[in-house]
Amino acid sequence: MRIVTSGDIVWMGALDSVPVTLCEAPTTRADELADVTICSCITPFDWDRPELSDAFRIRTIYTGPLERKAAQEGRFEYVPAAG
Repeated sequence: MRIVTSGDIVWMGALDSVPVTLCEAPTTRADELADVTICSCITPFDWDRPELSDAFRIRTIYTGPLERKAAQEGRFEYVPAAG
């Protein structure tokens, strides 16, 4: 995740195809990143933490248990997927 820089858009995948370690890797650099958009779908990782909000913007096409409240309250961007 060293290749991720401020302003990047990173697709993390969906559901069980996303290793938690992949999600956690950029968070170790939260203090040196800004405006990184993380695109995901039912991620198995809790991005809704105050210490991550300055570095990461979360965009999701499906709100699972870890995304729903943040999407409803406007902390995550919810982009409905057409079916």
